[in-house]
Amino acid sequence: MSFRSTSTALTRVAAALALALPSTLAAQQGGTSGAFIIRLGRDTIGVEQFTSTAQRVTGDILLRSPVARLSHYDVRLDAQGNPTRVDVTLGGLNGAPRPSQPRALTITFHGDSATQVITWPDSTSTNSFAVPSATVALPTNTSYALLEPVFARMRRSGTDSVNVNMLFFGSPRTFPASLVLHGDSATWWLFDYPTRLRVDANGRIQSVNGQETTVKVDVARVPRVDMKAVAARIATEPNGGNLGQLSSRDTVVASVGTARLWVDYGRPQRRGRTIFGGVVPWGQVWRTGANAATQFRTSVDLDVNGVTVPAGTYTLWTLPSESGTQLIVNKQTGQWGTEYDPKQDLVRIPMTTSRLDAPVEVFTIAVEPRGDAGVLAMRWGDMELSVPVHAK
Repeated sequence: MSFRSTSTALTRVAAALALALPSTLAAQQGGTSGAFIIRLGRDTIGVEQFTSTAQRVTGDILLRSPVARLSHYDVRLDAQGNPTRVDVTLGGLNGAPRPSQPRALTITFHGDSATQVITWPDSTSTNSFAVPSATVALPTNTSYALLEPVFARMRRSGTDSVNVNMLFFGSPRTFPASLVLHGDSATWWLFDYPTRLRVDANGRIQSVNGQETTVKVDVARVPRVDMKAVAARIATEPNGGNLGQLSSRDTVVASVGTARLWVDYGRPQRRGRTIFGGVVPWGQVWRTGANAATQFRTSVDLDVNGVTVPAGTYTLWTLPSESGTQLIVNKQTGQWGTEYDPKQDLVRIPMTTSRLDAPVEVFTIAVEPRGDAGVLAMRWGDMELSVPVHAK
């Protein structure tokens, strides 16, 4: 059973993980139980097993990035479905506490506020913060079990949309979101990005498509997962099942003539996916990497494919299309990669597109000196995007 699997192999993995669903307390009380397998391309990055009733949702969630870890959560709900208390235990794949990491977390809700207590190996930290009404508490933004009670209430009441506030375990604030039902599908709007879900007549989530979000996960539901067996299996994989950062950070420093160039960028992995026209949609501005916006600095004025870029620090973005790609040099710096402001654009510069003989697994930016000039090249999947550069 491999958790680094192609889509075809993942079907076999899911079948191996799925067990016959026994009669549970959840079923007896009109609740439900199930499991979600969370994939990023061909890699399984998490598994969530849960049991849900009108009064309580308990579950285990195994995540593999940056390190493999297993958490157990117990969320108690009031008559309106709002959380009244969250208890979480945190540990490694064997359930034991991880050195120098939190061991437990408790969130107690009282009216329009909440108190969060984090237990460390030798201390505790406590903070209180405001909590609006209609709050949904989630372990992470790739956890889905606690969305199901909301969808179930929407189905029963005939409501097609609700506004909620997301509280992620460990965060000192909530984030506005909305849930929309349309037939057997649903949309979860969070951070202005839509997650697409398939939901049955009882509000049970059947699958999740996060390709329009920055997370890019796909999620499949199975009846049940033996979490202990999964954790034990992952622990035998290379690096103890740890995937590390899903998109590492790297820096390029190079000289082109008299220009000293510096690029700092995130490096997402291909993971068996179609990149341009898939992970990177045509006709949409792309952060040119992952996570924080790609930073670029030149020590002197540059000529970039015939366009002047004055000495200074910028962010680099790209606008890919099937008819040609543009490099966007933007004057705003230090922002996250979702915070693109077109009003800050300095210039947009045509790039040369070429196909690579062998696909590149990890997104790469290179500055390649060629005499007194050079090339700024970006390679990922089967495509290279490049522009000539030289010091003015």
